[in-house]
Amino acid sequence: MTVFSAAEIIGHRGSGRGTASGYRENSAESYLAAVGAGAQWIEIDVRRTADDALVIHHDEALPDGRPIVDLSAEVCREAGLLRLDEAFAAIPAGVGVDVDVKTVMEDAVDPPERRTTALLLPALRPEWR
Repeated sequence: MTVFSAAEIIGHRGSGRGTASGYRENSAESYLAAVGAGAQWIEIDVRRTADDALVIHHDEALPDGRPIVDLSAEVCREAGLLRLDEAFAAIPAGVGVDVDVKTVMEDAVDPPERRTTALLLPALRPEWR
């Protein structure tokens, strides 16, 4: 369990929902802006793609309505979404990361190894320090 002190600040989706401080949520620039404003933690939203990659996006679909779980990682990249490894690389060392796992209905019926959390755990192991 993580215990936060009253003085800790968490950057929700980086510097905020939507476009905050001029930066799109869940972008590398938004993370850096939040840290620059004093955030000690960054909250990120993780979703899986059709080809089992992990990307960063709060909503289940892109603004045009296409569900992320139905899209490839390449299509998500073209839409401007970060991959999980890119998000980790963008957040400075020493800043905590709160990973909000966005599961999908497919997680209830897909084989266990394809479920969002099963894909996430190996990616988190190297980051635990």
